[in-house]
Amino acid sequence: MVPGLRTMLVAATILLLSCSSASGACPKGEWVDPDTPDLACTAMTDHTGAPLELVFSDEFEVSGRTFQDGDDPRWTALTGFPSTNEQVNAYDDSPAHATTADGKLRLRTTADYSRLNYFENGWQSVERSYGTPMMQTWNKFCFTEGVIEMSAQLPGRATQPGLWPAFWLVGNLGRATAAESTDGLWPWSYSHCPSAADQEANQHPAQSQKINACLGANWTAQYGLNPHQGRGATEVDIIEAMPGGTHRLQQPNLKLNYCPAISPSEVDKLRMALPMVATALQAAPGIPKDADQRPQQMCLPDWEKQWYKELKQGSPETYGRAYNSSPNMNFWGHWFPFHDGHPGMQTDAVASVNALPQEAFTGQHVYRLEWKAGPDGYLRFLLDGEKQFHIDAHVVTQSREVTKNGSPIGTMLGRQIPEEPMYIILNVDMSMNWGWQDCEHGHCGCCTDCNKAECTNCEGLPWLTSLCEQFPADYSIDYIRVYQRQGSQRTECSPKDFPTEGWIESHKSKYNLPTAAEPLKPVFAGGRHCSGVADCGGPSRGTCSSGICQCREGWTGPACLTAKVGTALKCAPLEDELVGGGTCHTESSLDCGKAQGHGWCVEVRTPWWMPSQERKVAPDTWEKAGGGNGRCRCAKGHGGPHCARTDAVDDSCVHDWFVDPVMNGPDLDQLTEKFCAEAADRTTQEACKQVHWKPHWEQGGEYSSCGAYPRAYWVSSAKCRARRNVPVPTPEPTPRPIPTPPAPAPAPAPSTSGPCSFERGFQGACSIWSNAGNDEFDWSRRSGRTPSSSTGPEDAADGKYYMYIETSSPRQSGDQAIL
Repeated sequence: MVPGLRTMLVAATILLLSCSSASGACPKGEWVDPDTPDLACTAMTDHTGAPLELVFSDEFEVSGRTFQDGDDPRWTALTGFPSTNEQVNAYDDSPAHATTADGKLRLRTTADYSRLNYFENGWQSVERSYGTPMMQTWNKFCFTEGVIEMSAQLPGRATQPGLWPAFWLVGNLGRATAAESTDGLWPWSYSHCPSAADQEANQHPAQSQKINACLGANWTAQYGLNPHQGRGATEVDIIEAMPGGTHRLQQPNLKLNYCPAISPSEVDKLRMALPMVATALQAAPGIPKDADQRPQQMCLPDWEKQWYKELKQGSPETYGRAYNSSPNMNFWGHWFPFHDGHPGMQTDAVASVNALPQEAFTGQHVYRLEWKAGPDGYLRFLLDGEKQFHIDAHVVTQSREVTKNGSPIGTMLGRQIPEEPMYIILNVDMSMNWGWQDCEHGHCGCCTDCNKAECTNCEGLPWLTSLCEQFPADYSIDYIRVYQRQGSQRTECSPKDFPTEGWIESHKSKYNLPTAAEPLKPVFAGGRHCSGVADCGGPSRGTCSSGICQCREGWTGPACLTAKVGTALKCAPLEDELVGGGTCHTESSLDCGKAQGHGWCVEVRTPWWMPSQERKVAPDTWEKAGGGNGRCRCAKGHGGPHCARTDAVDDSCVHDWFVDPVMNGPDLDQLTEKFCAEAADRTTQEACKQVHWKPHWEQGGEYSSCGAYPRAYWVSSAKCRARRNVPVPTPEPTPRPIPTPPAPAPAPAPSTSGPCSFERGFQGACSIWSNAGNDEFDWSRRSGRTPSSSTGPEDAADGKYYMYIETSSPRQSGDQAIL
């Protein structure tokens, strides 16, 4: 058969099986990619025949998109050294690992070095020799229920072990890889407050589940949560692919003496060769550890007494035949032996393993999840239109009696098919726990670095050389689409019935990546340096002005390559008012229009103990990961986040109090809180309500998720905007004589009564300056309209008043102005 023809036929078959005869253009919804073909929007149905409408799509047709924090309104590429599954890779957010090309999203794995510097009893560093991608839509795009579909080609070779490509969903309350955010929330899908007699059978949710159904309004109200509602970071795995070709996975070939015997008639139902793909619902609480109803790890359950009888091998309602699908005997769930009096927690992996065609590694194939929440809900996994695995809600929602050694310990209450708003994750991991055949030929402890001969020649990993030879390996994604039942669109990350915003805002630091001081940077339009309009998305998306990309209406990102959606769309009014604040690199001579004199990049202060991640770009040369390390500060007469806009000075609203681009997220939030607590004027108070979630509880203010710097700037410039927007009165028909103004009173002599620190925002007519530290004494002036507590003395040359701001780097906390 002609290469690629099978894939096209499969895709066409899926569409024909899923569509009625009606057809039409794709809806012009906020999250629907305008490049989505009309055929994808032809009256789609789920397996029950219910009609579906497209609510999200990303076709990845525009080449050159980047996904570092602050680059894209849909996706964020991550940095980090994952460790929850003993990974040996580092997540790299650079375009070398995550970009678009030739109509596909290209997620690339390489044998490149990354280094993590961290403080633990002194500064230390650790290196990893593989760079892999992770992208997620956390707190940008979420959905509750529906059908998600992805066309993808998996990375590497089908028979070559070593890579672990994945496609999964997680509840928005937890951010994958930010372990502190998921602690006590993953993978809870449970909303009961069990009696004292049932605590052990339900694994003590009042202690183990941070947001549990025993908590009333006195506690939940402080976070904008709903009382007596159990919450969690639920997880659904659509793809966890394991390539390889030299061994089988399941018990019939493992010959474990401690497992119950399997009858010969059942053996063939359980055989699973590589490559394979696992699909799963991860759920907590699970059947308790050591309960009689829990199977031993890697053993087949006694289906009359253990596990979930609906999941027995060969069940036609549960398992599809096309991929020899069967229960995942290798993994029934995680046990977490917590300490300090904590009872510990057992999770359940309600999972299947499914044969994976070798063609999945050479061409595009369609992976699909159908998800319906509630007591009549289900999860249904399909590959190329054929069923792999189906979980009916009653499998997990039913209550059951639990015993240990024959003695009752209580009733285990039902879990839920997920009802949380969930976000999308794509990643590639590498782990000894996933398909790595270690200790072959009696040799153990081999190193795994492709760049070292002692590793590639180690007899315990004879396949490592061929793994290294396939790099770079690309996870190539043609599209991702989300459908929901007609009239039931639910695409919020913080809906009223399952709010998340207040909890996230109240625990921000737990959602930070290792190299970031705030969870997400705002996405601004333009800012990339350019030599022509082609560098800015072409004439329909942007322009190149003075060497800086500026986006046309409706487009965003550094090079104007993506439509403005989600938070980027909602926060556009704040972005329009900014003078500086865009992400930049301090070492760049082009960022912020520096070469044209528009502005310059100042380094954002980070806590001294904060980890940093670097990638090796040449021998002995390391480059910081995580995107830009600074924010733009604009020169007089220029505005916009990246100083690309030319402003008449009197038309630009500079802040009425000091918002410094060098301040990190927590410092800006603290400053905003303090200013709003002290605000006496109605205009500023209203601006404070707009940027805070607290007065609005679960929904937040309309600009509450717009980022620390835009929010601080918005409230600080509120009075200025009000003055600027006051309508000019209609002149009287007959001009009246204008009286001569009295002579101005002499300005008071500067006082030296005390310090006016940067943290106080230069309040108090500071006019005598000193600095503490070894940095250069370097001040810039910011114009003020009238003499006030926010401006310095009058300049005799032009009669204007100025605030003086120190701009050198590093800036010392002791640098101050004296009253």
